[in-house]
Amino acid sequence: MMTSLLKMAASAGRALIPFFLIYVAATFSYALLNFLGLSRRLRPIFILVTFVVVGMGAYAASFVTDMIAQAYFGQLRSANILWPCITWSLIALCSLAICSRRPVPFLARATPFWLFGGMALVASLAHPWNLMTAISLILGGVLYGLFAGQRGRTNLSSKSRESAESCFSIGQYSIDTTIDELHDLIPFSPEETVALNPGTRFDGEEIWHSPDAQFAGLQWNTILATVNRAIYKISIQWTGPRHQAGTACREITIRSTKNYGKQEDIIFQGSDLTVWHASDGNITLQMVNMGPESLLTVTMTSRKVSQFKRN
Repeated sequence: MMTSLLKMAASAGRALIPFFLIYVAATFSYALLNFLGLSRRLRPIFILVTFVVVGMGAYAASFVTDMIAQAYFGQLRSANILWPCITWSLIALCSLAICSRRPVPFLARATPFWLFGGMALVASLAHPWNLMTAISLILGGVLYGLFAGQRGRTNLSSKSRESAESCFSIGQYSIDTTIDELHDLIPFSPEETVALNPGTRFDGEEIWHSPDAQFAGLQWNTILATVNRAIYKISIQWTGPRHQAGTACREITIRSTKNYGKQEDIIFQGSDLTVWHASDGNITLQMVNMGPESLLTVTMTSRKVSQFKRN
């Protein structure tokens, strides 16, 4: 009796090994993607890893669909596919859930499904049941690419709206404060103003060269934009070695994400920007690599800008 119980316990332990391995792999993938997503410098690797993890999910889904199709056409016994379907379905669900909130292009989510769907379509020439797998994967890629991406964008904007934190100060500067107590501000010349902002300006707007700001362990060139002497925009730039830029970029990203929720990646006037929305404005971060050096730009813009009158 005792021997039988020990055998059953050992058998149950072996049966749980696949679930343990799936848990470890899912936890590692989740942590890796979270880490890569913090740095714009690592964005290509972030997209590639997301593609690979989605590919694992697509392969697992193709395996499950193929087994179901074969059972339906009498090529496999239904009883023989139950356990494999459970484990491979779990792999598919974990992989796709981990990647569903990631701000990556549509093709990074859909292409893995299409690759395996294409292979199944070719295989269907010899094995007709693979046509069911091919159709499921191709349609699944379209649906996952669309709805997983929409879910991610919705969550980002929702988190942004929930933030009650105001924009942090950059050195001695804060948005919505006046410049009355600031010194050594030099107004832009008319030519500089046109070059910097060729579009419509606001009534009472002035743009200033300002003393450097100390922020994230670096000294930044600083420009202030004011309306009626109240700061509505702070723009700082720093150029230097890529490793220092990467360290500062991660520090700013971690701090902003902690205060304002997950970042929102957008393209504005042809540039990739990372944006956070605070209660009184927004913060944008951009990192551009130029050989051994990088250019970092941080901009804060007040929400009051929507109330200003354009001239």
